[in-house]
Amino acid sequence: IGLGLSGRTFKGFQTTLKWPGAVKFFDNEFNDGNNVLKKKFLRESLLLADLPHPSIPYVLTRGSIKFSDSSIPYIVMQYISGSTLSDYIKEHAPIPLETALNISVQVLDALSFVHQKNIVHRDIKPSNIMVLPSGHCYVIDFSIGFKIDPQAGMTRATRTGDHLGSLVYMSPEQKQDMKNVDQRSDVFSYALVLCEMLSG
Repeated sequence: IGLGLSGRTFKGFQTTLKWPGAVKFFDNEFNDGNNVLKKKFLRESLLLADLPHPSIPYVLTRGSIKFSDSSIPYIVMQYISGSTLSDYIKEHAPIPLETALNISVQVLDALSFVHQKNIVHRDIKPSNIMVLPSGHCYVIDFSIGFKIDPQAGMTRATRTGDHLGSLVYMSPEQKQDMKNVDQRSDVFSYALVLCEMLSG
């Protein structure tokens, strides 16, 4: 159901409870030896575990599976059945003001909660927001997020000069130095998302 820098995400099925889930693997063969990216992958599960919010997918567990001579890390999280805001914009833009406000209230409430935890997402964009048929929204993909205050396994793994995320939605300060941005960068990115919703 997804393909990113770290690898693939599959829709799984928990057989005893008859329950769908999303299983994200660190299995991109081009990044097999990239320990910095691996640290970011494992950090995402810790960040999600610290973010119980109705507009943020919950994480269930993480682990690793043996494959050939190596071990592949994975994260199991809530499966979101909906469309990305990116696809929603393509289909419905310009979005009516009332709908755009409904989406914005949910996304900004989630971001407010994230920011109160001193976490920065760093990749807010329409493809990282899911919209359900009911209108409920989720902020997804915390793979390059980090916690500002020092905490084992949850702080920056970004090196000076790294450029991760989506340039189109980045704040100017994130383009210059994504290692030292704060919560305001996410707000800037969402302002661009709102502009895109309203203008198409």
